[in-house]
Amino acid sequence: SELLGQDETQQLLDKVATRYPKLVSNLVPDLLPLSTVTQVLQNLLTESVPVKDMRNIIDALTAHAKENQDASHLTTLVRPKLGRLIVQPLVDDGGSLTVITLAPDLEKLLESSRGAGNGEHITLDPTLANSMIESLRSEAEKIQDMGQVATLVVSPTLRSWMSRFVRVRVPDLSVLSYTEIPDDQRINVQSSIGGEAAL
Repeated sequence: SELLGQDETQQLLDKVATRYPKLVSNLVPDLLPLSTVTQVLQNLLTESVPVKDMRNIIDALTAHAKENQDASHLTTLVRPKLGRLIVQPLVDDGGSLTVITLAPDLEKLLESSRGAGNGEHITLDPTLANSMIESLRSEAEKIQDMGQVATLVVSPTLRSWMSRFVRVRVPDLSVLSYTEIPDDQRINVQSSIGGEAAL
């Protein structure tokens, strides 16, 4: 993400424009400034999401740019379009995605703790935060010990915050939202954490 600036973004758009000129001209600068498109691509790259499917990224941005100009929110709306690309590196040799989920009461508690606006900020009790991190770390290690990639699946409204919350503390844990997993993807739920911690 640090290597991608506005010049690089423009080059990517120019490349797509050779095949789909209308698609690109409709987006920049009519709907979004180049800086916002750059920020969305940087957000994707920060979480190791490849940006090679520029056509779908542009499609999603074009569809949602009129209702929202915020790069973080737009990133959340783009990710489901890239679901297969995101999930592909996370599945095991048998094609299954091994996931950790949050217990419904914990997810509800986090939802209710979201700040105003688009909920990018959640205020958590430190004891609960530590308990969540320990549980996630422990479950992620179990999955990794089986030679698989640990993935946490949460609601779309929590995904962005949860990803930032675990990034430093449990760096090997990928965070997806339900909407990013293709309908035909086989899922193996390893565990659901946090039920008792939230009470």
